Amino acid sequence: MMWLLFAALLVFARHADCGALRCPEGSSCTAEEESKAPPLPVPNNPSPREAECQPGSEWESNCHSCKCSEAGIAECLKQAACDKEVSADPIRCKPNTTVERDCNTCICLEGGLGLCTLKSCAKNDPELPSGEDCAPETSWRNKCNNCWCSSTGYGYCTLKGCINDPEPSRHCAPNTSWRKDCNICHCTSQGRPVCTLMKCRENTRPSLAEIYEDNSEHVQRSMGRSAVNTTKAVICVANRMFIKDCNTCWCNEDGTSFYCTRRVCTIPDDDQDGQKVLV
Repeated sequence: MMWLLFAALLVFARHADCGALRCPEGSSCTAEEESKAPPLPVPNNPSPREAECQPGSEWESNCHSCKCSEAGIAECLKQAACDKEVSADPIRCKPNTTVERDCNTCICLEGGLGLCTLKSCAKNDPELPSGEDCAPETSWRNKCNNCWCSSTGYGYCTLKGCINDPEPSRHCAPNTSWRKDCNICHCTSQGRPVCTLMKCRENTRPSLAEIYEDNSEHVQRSMGRSAVNTTKAVICVANRMFIKDCNTCWCNEDGTSFYCTRRVCTIPDDDQDGQKVLV
């Protein structure tokens, strides 16, 4: 009988030990203190593209302590001693502070909403090199010939006779871009230049005669440029390339002159004018 009583007391003691609070030696604790958890950070909204608060500012909102990071993003922590009935999200900026967004200024209102100016901000596009027919200082292959673009944006190539070459003609370095006056030009992956067609302020350009040399092979171009076409006759489609005999030609921007490669061609009898416009 005594052994049964001893076994019962042992089971009871183990059960009581499992439910007892454990505190470090030399300290006291209560069930309420044991159940408290440290404050958890409030998940931030996905990082916005623009700043939402004034960097370095601090504020309290709906039982949260908030601080604005150097990037202008609100970082909030829920306070430990907080009314459980308060469940609203904290505001994302300190009232009556300002924040810069591009060229606009925003002020944080009492309710956390931002009120911003509505200026049209210029985009920070990368600076493009200025050229005429191609991106300056680039090079490419045109069938069996090597081509280069000068520092002023004019292209020139060697004049090797390419026999049965199935590759398409390339007139600029593929996937390059440049600025032509107020327009932006891009060379397609097939090596063809395409440009925007904004009307630019007219400016007078001098006539140019440039000779490029590659070992014993020469390419010569004579280019005429006029600011406003008032007296010259239009002789080609402006800003288009065309084939004249066996040479490739480029028409200037007002259609009054063109420049071509200088190959010696054998003209068929049935070829009347020897010109073919490239679309």
